[in-house]
Amino acid sequence: DALRVTRQTLQPGKKLLKCYSCKLDFKKSAYNRTNGCIGQPKNFTGQTPHLVDPDYLVTCGVKDYYCKVERVEVMNVLVSLSRECTDVCHYGCRPKGFGIHTETCTQCCNTTGCNNGYPKSQAATTACKTEFFIHAALIFVATLLPSVM
Repeated sequence: DALRVTRQTLQPGKKLLKCYSCKLDFKKSAYNRTNGCIGQPKNFTGQTPHLVDPDYLVTCGVKDYYCKVERVEVMNVLVSLSRECTDVCHYGCRPKGFGIHTETCTQCCNTTGCNNGYPKSQAATTACKTEFFIHAALIFVATLLPSVM
């Protein structure tokens, strides 16, 4: 999927958006799953889900049209998470790195408190596509070898 850049204008008479606003950097501080910024709207353990703390809900500025949540993982380990109001949002996942895989995923929305989840990863999809292209390249090279020898 290509990244989508979204931009809109506030309609006259429309109320200001409210979004969760907080930032965590696990390179600087230890991971704490009960931190109010993390939130866990999907319950994988059968326990009551831990939602984003309502104290982080803020009123956005006049030019902030989106709520954004961005997650950065290195080798499938969460290293940072941010939630904020924004005027422009780049939706999607951006993988980078060779050997040390880094993925930044961003989710954009425009309703009150909608940035309480996690952007979905495309790591599995990316890995499958990469494996397919490597396999196809090897087959192509193998078909050329008999004609070279």
